[in-house]
Amino acid sequence: MTTFTRSWIIPVSIALLASLATMSAQAATVVADATASTNLSGIMPWTTNFDGSRSQCVGSYPCQYHWNYGDGTESQSFDDATGIKTSSHVYTTAGNFTATLTVTMMAPTGVKPQSSATIAVTVQQGETLNSYVNTCKQQLSFSDADVAAVATQLNCNKGILFAPGPAPVNDAVGYARINDSVDLVFACRWLNNGFGGGTTPPFFNAVSIELLMHNRANGNTCFFESRTSALGASTNIVSPTVAGAAAPNTLEANFWNLPIEVDRNRPCVDCHVAGPYISTPRIASSLARFGLLNDGHDTFGLTKNAQGNVVGRYHAVGTTFNHFNSMMVTNNGSSSCTSGCHNIGFGSMAKDVLAGLDKVLLPSIASVIDNSGTVTPDISVTTSGVMPANGSAI
Repeated sequence: MTTFTRSWIIPVSIALLASLATMSAQAATVVADATASTNLSGIMPWTTNFDGSRSQCVGSYPCQYHWNYGDGTESQSFDDATGIKTSSHVYTTAGNFTATLTVTMMAPTGVKPQSSATIAVTVQQGETLNSYVNTCKQQLSFSDADVAAVATQLNCNKGILFAPGPAPVNDAVGYARINDSVDLVFACRWLNNGFGGGTTPPFFNAVSIELLMHNRANGNTCFFESRTSALGASTNIVSPTVAGAAAPNTLEANFWNLPIEVDRNRPCVDCHVAGPYISTPRIASSLARFGLLNDGHDTFGLTKNAQGNVVGRYHAVGTTFNHFNSMMVTNNGSSSCTSGCHNIGFGSMAKDVLAGLDKVLLPSIASVIDNSGTVTPDISVTTSGVMPANGSAI
């Protein structure tokens, strides 16, 4: 009986262990599956969104999801059933990177089942602030010395308040003549925001500052946008030429966004489609005081004439903003909201601009505009982007 019992027990025990081992292997299945939902390649700083939610982690223990982005940075990991299944990362240097998702089953003892998946990401340098500024200097024809001569004017307190409220709106526009051909215009947004308002200088803490430089002779234009983190409580504006040549990681170097950041954050030609100066009722009279509206020079946006040829001298400078020019051609030939709301002074050669609560703005436009577009289609609302001089948009 003893021999019989042992011969019966041993085979059963082996079978049971084999069965348990099979169940354990099945219960510890880990499969990493990583995808990038968007942006596998682009210009730095470049954000890539990673998704590991299709990974499989079947077992009795929680799994850890860990992302290594390939640029020396990693995500924080959590030892729970969800972990970081999706992640977003900003690549701030150029190069070819391999992002890796590692899924690990956190068994308390023994070998922890693990699986990994990789994704290739390519990030390019693109235009630096310095290279963009140098392109602007070359194509607009101005020098560092030209800008240095007007540096003291680059201050939000030297501007004209064109949006006085109600709070928290408190916007000012400023101007400096760089040389005989080049104008510099800047807008300081939400001045004194958080400092109790105030409609007279001194102003503090602009939420944002936008600046453009425009050559009246050839129409070439450059756009700049400040970094929010660089503003602090100061309203002094760092010259783009100073910022472009500044040492890395200094206040001056970090004052303006990179061209690609401007393009992503604030596609300028969405509003500046018909010319460098947005001529809405709120700001038109201020710009006119600087001689920037209806001063006889060509500020026509790029568009197509009856023969299908692209005409107009207004042009966005730089490889980053090159696509702005095709936007001009498209929008200036349509009845889009952009071309209908922001272009009161489009093409006018009158030298006077009148403004007031009981006065019609830009009377030269009001006297010639053709709302139907049947008599003078080249200056109609629907074809040229001209808005009636008494329009209500701001």
